[in-house]
Amino acid sequence: MLQQHPEEDTVRAKILLKLAYHESFDDYYAFKTRVLELDQLTQKIGDNYWIAQAWRQKSEVFIDENELDSAYQILNDALVLSQAYHTPKWSDLRYDILLNLAGLFHETNPQLAFKYMDEALATLKNSQKMERVCALYGNKAILYKDINHLDSSEIYFKISMDCFLSQGDSLTYVQCLRLYSDVLLAKGNFTNAIQNYLLASAFYKNKQLNDAEVPSLFGLARAYMKLNDYSIAKRYIDRLESIKSLGEQTILSLYELKYQWFEAVGQHDSTVFYLTKYIKLKDQIYQNEKKNSLERYEVRMRIKQQELENLKYKVQTDQIYFRNTLLSIILIVALLLIFFLIVYQWQIRKSNRQLNSVYKEMSALVELRQFFTSLLAHDLRSPLQAIILKTSTLLKQQSENQILNDIIQYSRVIQQKVSRIAEVQNSPSIRAMEDVHKIEVHELLDISVSNQFLLANEKRITIKKLYHGYPLLDIVTNVEIFGYILDNLLNNAIKYTPAGGEIVINVLEEYPEKINIFINDNGPGIKTSHFVNIYQYLKTNFFKLDDGWKIGLGLTKYFVNQLGGTIMFLNIGKSSGTTIKLTFPKVNSKFQLKSE
Repeated sequence: MLQQHPEEDTVRAKILLKLAYHESFDDYYAFKTRVLELDQLTQKIGDNYWIAQAWRQKSEVFIDENELDSAYQILNDALVLSQAYHTPKWSDLRYDILLNLAGLFHETNPQLAFKYMDEALATLKNSQKMERVCALYGNKAILYKDINHLDSSEIYFKISMDCFLSQGDSLTYVQCLRLYSDVLLAKGNFTNAIQNYLLASAFYKNKQLNDAEVPSLFGLARAYMKLNDYSIAKRYIDRLESIKSLGEQTILSLYELKYQWFEAVGQHDSTVFYLTKYIKLKDQIYQNEKKNSLERYEVRMRIKQQELENLKYKVQTDQIYFRNTLLSIILIVALLLIFFLIVYQWQIRKSNRQLNSVYKEMSALVELRQFFTSLLAHDLRSPLQAIILKTSTLLKQQSENQILNDIIQYSRVIQQKVSRIAEVQNSPSIRAMEDVHKIEVHELLDISVSNQFLLANEKRITIKKLYHGYPLLDIVTNVEIFGYILDNLLNNAIKYTPAGGEIVINVLEEYPEKINIFINDNGPGIKTSHFVNIYQYLKTNFFKLDDGWKIGLGLTKYFVNQLGGTIMFLNIGKSSGTTIKLTFPKVNSKFQLKSE
C-alpha cells in the first residue's frame, strides 16, 4: 500500500532506493519489483528529484534486460530534468546520471563515454568532494586501458593516484597503483610493474585483505614469466594456490597461469594436466552462466507473462476482427499476384519473340562479317603477293631504289596483317570462348618466348625473364587467345626494339586474385598523341600510327577485354621504350573450367 502523507512517501522512497541498490547485486526479481514500486511512488509524490532517481534505477532494469536504447532514453530524460536545477543534491544526482551514461557506452562507444565523463567532471567544478574528482580520473584511466590507449591510461592513473594520495585515501590509491601496474606490464615495463605490484601486495597483506592481494600476485607471476625468471614466478603461483577463498574465475585464471608456466619450463605432462583442468573449469563456468542466464530469463518471462495477462482480454476481443481483415488482405494479395503473373507471362513471351528476332538479325550479321573477312583475306593476299614479286624483279635491276624497298616492306606488312585477319577469323578460340583450361602463367610465357626466339635472334635481341624463382601462378583462361595476346605483344616489342637491344618480361601477383604481366622494350616508344588512339579501337576498329595501320595491336586490346583483363601502356615517349602492363583475373567468373 502506498502511504497517505507526502512526508512519509518521501521517507519510503528513500528506503526503496536503498533496498533496490542492495538487491541489485543478488536478486534481480526483487530489484525490479522495488524499482517499479519506486517508480509508481515517485509519480505519486510528484517530486522531480525522486522521479529522476527512479528513472536512473529503472535504467538498470533496462540494461539488465539488454534494452539499451530504452536505458539510454530514460537516462537522457533524467539528465535533461536534472539540468533545470542547480542545488548541490541535484548536482550530485546529475553526476551519478552522467556516470551511468558513461558506463552504458563504456564498451560500445568509448568516445561518447569520455564525453559524459568530462561533463560529470564539469559538474564537480568548485566542489569540495575531491574523492569524486579522483574517481573520475581513475575511471578515465580504466577506459583508456580497456581500449588499449596505454599511454593515456598511464597519464590518468598517475593523476588519480596523486589525487587519492593527497586526500589520504590509501586504499583507493593502492587500487589505482595495481591497475597502473597492469598498464606498465602491458607496455613491457616489467621492472617498474614488479615494483608497484610488490607495493600493492605488501599493503594488502598488511591489511589482511587476501582477496584484494590476488590481482597483484597474478601480475607479479606474469611479470617474472615475461622476464623468464620462472622460479620467482612459481613462488607467487604457490602463494595464489594457498589462498582458500578464490572464486571460480580466479581459479580459472590460476589454471591458465599454471599451464603456461609448465609449458614455459618444458614439463609437458603437467602442462596437459592443468590445461585439461582449465578447459573443464571453463566449460563448467560457461554452463553455470547459462543456468544463471536461464533463471534470469525465466524471471523476466514471469514478469512479461503477468503483463501479457493484463492484455489478454483486449487481444481476444480484437482477434475476430483481425482474422477477418487478414483474410481479406490475403484474398486481395492473391488476386493481385495472379494478375501480376498473367501480365508477367505475357511480357516474357513478348520479350522472347523480340529476342528471337534480334538473334536472327545477329546471326545474319555474323555470317556477313565472316564472309567479308574471308573475302578480304582471300582477295588481298594474291595481289599483294604479286606486288612483292614484281617489285623484287625490279629491285634486281635497280638495287638502290629506296622507293621499291619501301613498297616491298609495307606490302609485306599488309600481307602479314591480312593473314592475321584470316587466322583470327578461323581460330577455334574465337568461336569457342568458353573453351578454357587451367595453366601456369610462366609456362605460357615460356612458350611465347620460344615462338619468337628466331625473330629475336636475327636482331640479336636479348629476352630477359625476371620471374624465375617466383611461386607458380595458375590462371584459368582460353589458352589459344592468351597465347595470341602474348605472341603479338612480343612480336611488336621485337619489331620496335633496335638491334642488340633488350626485352624484359616480369610476372607479379596482385593480391588476392589478379596477375600482372609486364613487357618492356627499349625501342622508340609510342607518342602520347597516338597513345589515346589505342583506346578508341572498340569505337573505330582501326587506328593509324606513324608506321601504318595497327590491326594486330587493336585485336590484342579486344581479346584482352574478352578475357576479362586490362592493358596499359607505360613509359610513353620517344627513345624511352614502352612498358606494357597486362592484368588478368586468375579465374574469370564468366568462364567455366572444363574437366581435363
